[in-house]
Amino acid sequence: MGNEKETTSLEDLIEKAGGCAVLDGGFAMQVERHGAVINDPLWSALCLIKDPNLIKRVHLEYLEAGADILVTSSYQGRATMHRQDRMT
Repeated sequence: MGNEKETTSLEDLIEKAGGCAVLDGGFAMQVERHGAVINDPLWSALCLIKDPNLIKRVHLEYLEAGADILVTSSYQGRATMHRQDRMT
């Protein structure tokens, strides 16, 4: 209906790439270039809470640069819940 998005499975992307997909872990460097402070052990979770638009902006930059795969930056989220007092 015009707003439908095409989804592609990871297997399809790997096949399209000739059998191999490369994931680069440069997300921290990119958010730091935009001013995020990443010297905290929970930097990615803090970015998600304090500046979710930054996370979105960096993901869009990766897509604009030709990325086919995006990874979440929520892997520290669980630990963050145990340290709520640091984020208020």
